[in-house]
Amino acid sequence: MNARLPPTLSGQRIAVWGYGVEGRATASYLARYHPGSQVTVFCPPQETGGTDAHQGRRWTFCTKAVTADKLNSFDLVIKSPGISPYRPPASDVTVPVIGSAALWFAYHRHGKIIAVTGTKGKSTTASLLAHVLNGLGETVNLAGNIGTPLLEYVDRPATWTVLETSSYQAAAGDIEADCAVLLNLFPEHLDWHGSEARYYQDKLRLLEAAPRIILGQPLAHFENRLSAAQCPLPPALKCAQSPRWQVRKTGLYHQSRCVFSCDDWILQGQHNLHNLAAVLQVIEVLGLSVDSALQTAREFLPLPHRLQPVGHIGAWHWINDSIASTPHASLAALSTVDAKTTTMILGGYDRQLDWEEFARAIQSNPPASLVVTGANARRILKALEKYPPACQVVPAADLAEAVKLATCYTPAGGTILLSPGAPSFDAFPDYAARGRYFEKLLREMDVKSLQGRLNSDSAPDNVAP
Repeated sequence: MNARLPPTLSGQRIAVWGYGVEGRATASYLARYHPGSQVTVFCPPQETGGTDAHQGRRWTFCTKAVTADKLNSFDLVIKSPGISPYRPPASDVTVPVIGSAALWFAYHRHGKIIAVTGTKGKSTTASLLAHVLNGLGETVNLAGNIGTPLLEYVDRPATWTVLETSSYQAAAGDIEADCAVLLNLFPEHLDWHGSEARYYQDKLRLLEAAPRIILGQPLAHFENRLSAAQCPLPPALKCAQSPRWQVRKTGLYHQSRCVFSCDDWILQGQHNLHNLAAVLQVIEVLGLSVDSALQTAREFLPLPHRLQPVGHIGAWHWINDSIASTPHASLAALSTVDAKTTTMILGGYDRQLDWEEFARAIQSNPPASLVVTGANARRILKALEKYPPACQVVPAADLAEAVKLATCYTPAGGTILLSPGAPSFDAFPDYAARGRYFEKLLREMDVKSLQGRLNSDSAPDNVAP
């Protein structure tokens, strides 16, 4: 039982703070399973018009400004993950504050929990692990940051729950995993966590209660990241299992034998081989068949907006990698294509991440061109000015203009890759909305006009100096 939760919520005054996917699931859950509780949902007025069966009957809405005084009048606050606990009013709340996952662990936990986290690859690894376990005949629930809250599985018990865990969710300390998988660490979400060191500390909270910990990179990777951020190495990390499989170029090796190649599946890039290696290590720890897991893995398809091939439109191949929200993710995407014939579309919400490492990295493998847009465009351009790549750098006002400009600077038969390296919140509610808009632009593209422009061998005069 979570120390912040009573044996029953009957009679409790509960504030549900946020009415997104998790907030709606939480309010519906409380109405169904804790009917004696008094629930108030705090959210903006425009978010109260949903179609939940219990909406307006089993809980009330508060659409006024959220203050610590209002929240402190409740017995319990259940906060949406996107609300940072390090900023007012959350930082001034004195009553217990939990995430929705705490309810599942306290009152409905069943089966074994495998929690997957890391800066890159969480969604693919968690989905691949669930896919492999299902292929091995196991009953599996896939939940968490992937888009389905744990509370959706209260009435659907399974042998395994694979839980994709964001740094926001890990920071709450509500998740008690039987096995924790830590894929990698890079700077991310600094606006929410406040610093790189705190981001790592919050991420690593997932390891505290896990009896088994599996690493997706050698221990040195984590030691270097933590040391650079002046963040202490937690004891649990020292006892974790480092990768038993090695990734070499385009192959996954066990000892000296190549057991899997990028040619064996549709997913591309070394990073996906690292994801597969973590999955295989979990399978081995669980005592299941690694050989069968490898066969099942070959059937796994890319998730939407994750290096997703959109098709050949006009004279170019298009790839939707809208999920890429860090410069490191964009670098990984660039490694999966022929850089010299590829234009990358970069930029989005400014989380104040350092782009100099990206600029230095592409010195040895520059793309044909870079089209830069979004709220952090100036930050990216400044890094590229400091480390000029051997390619054209083109600023764009928005994603629609970026798509048009990309067709001007990409050779026929080349690739145009949307891999922003930044979140979408400056222009879109989430990465999926950005990816859908990108694909909409392609569907509406005037191919004949673009082909004519390509044949004229002309390009706009807006290349960044």
